[in-house]
Amino acid sequence: MAWSINTDNGGGGSVGVWDLARSLWDKAGIQNFPWLHCRNLADIDRLIAAAKATNSPAIGLNVEDVNGDKLSLPVVAQKVQAWGGPVHMATLDWVQNGQGWSALASCVAALEFFPGEGSMKLGWDPVVAQQCIDHAYSEGLTQVTPIFKTKSFSPATYGAFFSFCHSLYTADDITPDAPSWNAWKAPTPCTKTKVVPMAPTLKRPLFGPQNPRGPSQGRDVKDFVKRTLNRLPGQLPVGGDFFPKPPGGFNDTYNEKTVEAVKVVQRYNDIKPETGNMGQATLNALWQYADAYSKWVYRIYTPPKPKPLVPDLGPVWSGGASVLFHSLTHETEGFPNAQHPESTYPAFDDGWVAGRAVLAPEALTVTDQSSSLGGDAFYATGVSGLKYWFGHLAWAPPTGRTFKKGDTMGVIAYLTSAQGSPHVHTGINAVPLIGHDFEHKTNYQTGAPSVGEQLRWSAT
Repeated sequence: MAWSINTDNGGGGSVGVWDLARSLWDKAGIQNFPWLHCRNLADIDRLIAAAKATNSPAIGLNVEDVNGDKLSLPVVAQKVQAWGGPVHMATLDWVQNGQGWSALASCVAALEFFPGEGSMKLGWDPVVAQQCIDHAYSEGLTQVTPIFKTKSFSPATYGAFFSFCHSLYTADDITPDAPSWNAWKAPTPCTKTKVVPMAPTLKRPLFGPQNPRGPSQGRDVKDFVKRTLNRLPGQLPVGGDFFPKPPGGFNDTYNEKTVEAVKVVQRYNDIKPETGNMGQATLNALWQYADAYSKWVYRIYTPPKPKPLVPDLGPVWSGGASVLFHSLTHETEGFPNAQHPESTYPAFDDGWVAGRAVLAPEALTVTDQSSSLGGDAFYATGVSGLKYWFGHLAWAPPTGRTFKKGDTMGVIAYLTSAQGSPHVHTGINAVPLIGHDFEHKTNYQTGAPSVGEQLRWSAT
């Protein structure tokens, strides 16, 4: 049990205000010790003096903004060593970078996991919690535990992390009976924290200049990707001149040199295909080589809201109008469904001649097979991010087949009079690109804004 000697407590922070409480704790066999938010070396001296005066078994050294308070941790460590006893060191959930925490490796570092504050402003997040623990170890601390906030929360809030050896703050809101206190106890024996090199969820994919969505630009490129690539010679056999830092420093553009270097990382981590772009798998790989600063930058980085591109879409048959000029007149039958719950695949029909070649409106890849009432059908994804369902073809190309813009993907099937006139049905799922379905009509009605108009609206 820690008792505060902060000056904002009763008695101006004097030890005497705790005499009655300490006597009761001593009588009950509850070990207790003084705690103080130390902003300077004089505070630490006062904390240690209070512990010695009360014959306490430990001290509660609360250090947080060591940079702002201009606390030298090696000097703090000298005072801790002179104290000679156990130290419970409460500190920020994300310990400040590069302050020399290894000097205090003998202390039990207690990270303040307070939902709604610090790194958890948005509430309890186990991924963020593990990142904070990993960071504390990477800064040189060797005994890391959580402090859980009790007010307005319950042990269930903290999930699996509650099994870690932990402390509580402030705990004065816990009902003063045995069942209530026992509920906040960790299992016996409690579990020690450990490093789990867990990358965060990808903030956004990053692309090079050869991709229609590239080149990406931002601080995630400069201070995470490029900075980490520069560190690789110390961790992988890639050669000392693998990704040198230019005299003027790195810029924030995901250029061709970055693409080629990322391909090397993908090769070493068996990530296929080796595109040189950064998705979740590549982020996971880079994370293991990144230093604490680069991880911190990526963790706090908020990418700009992407502006959807207006892709240069061609027609689905030679001589036809670009997909951009078409209005969507109906929904694709059978959508949404369990495999594709996000879209109705609004569509237009075109072509109107059996045997007419069906062209790829953009570079795309066949992703799955399907079927249609009359003829064959398949799914495809374009380089723009748009997803397609093409129906009523004489045959469907195999899954995995890629096409360049304007390539023939198949031909329009012959349909019986009961199935309607021969045509190619082009259903489009715009959710990956603009976040929602295209506006469309139903029952083959006209009048909806064209695909191109809607893409231009989304880009502004």
